[in-house]
Amino acid sequence: MAYDFKEAFFCIYDEPDKQSAQNAFEAWENSLPPYGMEPFKTGKTVHNHYDDIFAYWDAPFSITNGYTEGLNGLIKMSNRLGRGYSYEIIRAKTLYSKEARKVGSGIRAGRGKVEYGPHIPTLLKQAEGGELD
Repeated sequence: MAYDFKEAFFCIYDEPDKQSAQNAFEAWENSLPPYGMEPFKTGKTVHNHYDDIFAYWDAPFSITNGYTEGLNGLIKMSNRLGRGYSYEIIRAKTLYSKEARKVGSGIRAGRGKVEYGPHIPTLLKQAEGGELD
């Protein structure tokens, strides 16, 4: 039962626009039983961050924080390897790695270069080879 509610919640992100998503969230929230589903604090979290969560549909194209989460995972991995660096140093070494920041032409449809940050696969390769030290 909880699995079905979780999956139904994820379907909200399949909605094509903000209003549809808000309606889907309201329907999802109203479908929860009034008792016995205490682990579903998701509704409260959504209400606490309502504008930020539904701003997802205001973007011109679908974006997520997956890149940031991946980068944080690499930073945590570097920290676990432990060399006595502070978090700030590990973060800087990850964000400003010269090899990972190499940018291709990036010119498409008349736009100039766009810098999206370090290339995560390159950082992962460096981390696995101990090159982020």
